[in-house]
Amino acid sequence: MSLRPARMIDTPRLVELLIESHAGSRYAGVVDVDAAYARKLIAQFIQRSPGSHDGGTMVAVVEDEGKIVGFVAGILDRVYHIGTKLAANDVFLVTTKGAPARAARQLMAAYITWAQGVPDCAELRMSWTDALPSGERIHKAYERMGFRHCGGIYTRDVERAEEAA
Repeated sequence: MSLRPARMIDTPRLVELLIESHAGSRYAGVVDVDAAYARKLIAQFIQRSPGSHDGGTMVAVVEDEGKIVGFVAGILDRVYHIGTKLAANDVFLVTTKGAPARAARQLMAAYITWAQGVPDCAELRMSWTDALPSGERIHKAYERMGFRHCGGIYTRDVERAEEAA
């Protein structure tokens, strides 16, 4: 298994991984994946990787037997969007069902290494939601890596007038 920076040629495979992951999420059958948009987004992330400024990104992939089995993408943003320092935010952390267990750890380590190397980065953020079943299990890995719980996200699905009737 090997870890490396993502390349433009990887874009179609990364979009495949997003689509595969989406199929197992609570959004499957409710929200479609815009594959064309996903390709553009991933390509932009790869183009700006490894960045060290507001809007800079990182994308790394892990391969097993020559096939990409996971990737991580992160982005830098000003602290609370107005600060003079930056915060690193994870955007995607995706591995296939058959990926070795250490694949996710390698990807998280790559993200952390990138963020810690950015001189103006004051904070690293890792997140999870209930979009994927058992997503909450990853918080234990985050804590082992030195992250602490900070805040929360509350969500509410949009109710349409026609659905309520």
